[in-house]
Order: sequence, then C-alpha cells, then structure tokens
Amino acid sequence: MLALQGVPGIYVHSLFGSRSWREGVEATGRYRTINRQKLGRAELEAALAAPDSVRHLVFSALKRMLQARRGHPAFHPNGRQRILPLDPMIFALTRTVPDGGNTLLCLHNVSDQTKPLRITGGELPWEGALAARDILSDEVLPMASGILELDLAPYRVLWLEGA
Repeated sequence: MLALQGVPGIYVHSLFGSRSWREGVEATGRYRTINRQKLGRAELEAALAAPDSVRHLVFSALKRMLQARRGHPAFHPNGRQRILPLDPMIFALTRTVPDGGNTLLCLHNVSDQTKPLRITGGELPWEGALAARDILSDEVLPMASGILELDLAPYRVLWLEGA
C-alpha cells in the first residue's frame, strides 16, 4: 500500500507488528477486540528497543519505507501510477514524477515462494540504464542488454530506479 497513489493509512497495531489479541476476545466476548489491545508504553518501548523483536523489525521496515516514500519525487501526489501484469504473485507498478523525469519500478512478491523475474527493456521504465538501484536498501542490481533478471524472495519489496 505504501507504493500506491494517495495517502497511506497505517493502523497503529500494523505499525508496531501487533498479533491477534485472542485473550481480549475471550475477555470481552466481542470479535472486534482481536485488534484492540491496549499497548503499555514501557512494554512497547522495550519491544521497539529489542533488535530481534517482531515489533522492532516491523516498525523499522515501515519507517524505512515511509522515509523512502517521503524522500522520492516519484511518490508525489500528482505523479503517475501504472500497474504492470508481470506475474500473478508479483504486485508490480511504476510511479513517475509529475514532470515525467524519473520513474520507479515497485516490485512486491506477495507469495511465500521465491519468484524468478526477467524484465525486458519494453517493460522497464528506464532507457539505457546499466543497473537498477533499490531505494529501500541501496542495493544495486546489474542489468545486461537492457534486461533485469532477479529472484525475488518471498514477501520481498524492491523500489527500483535506473542507475
């Protein structure tokens, strides 16, 4: 959702990687309580400070994505968006700055399987690029003859620009 046009709405429990609160459902008898757990400040701060905790990992990843989104002009509200039908398990789209000067290729593996991808020049938004750089990790992916080949790990997200 962070790659899509518009203002992303992030539920606080999503931001902090909360799990379903089954004890709350049992206590209240209401199914909506599953995502209504009250977070204690000290407990939340401790979890966010622990590098191996789910809360830390989720919050850190979302923070990095939000910073990348805020810092890249392709995510401007008036920028163009185009959905690409590359693979049923890959949600792919391009985001282009309003003046058309720079385009990101956003790839999201929404499956639990590694997906090999071969994206050719006609599908790539950059002409003459020798590589693609992921703005989330700074990883550079080499390209040969205008073709980007990669194995996209399960649930991996890449926001690529031509390099």
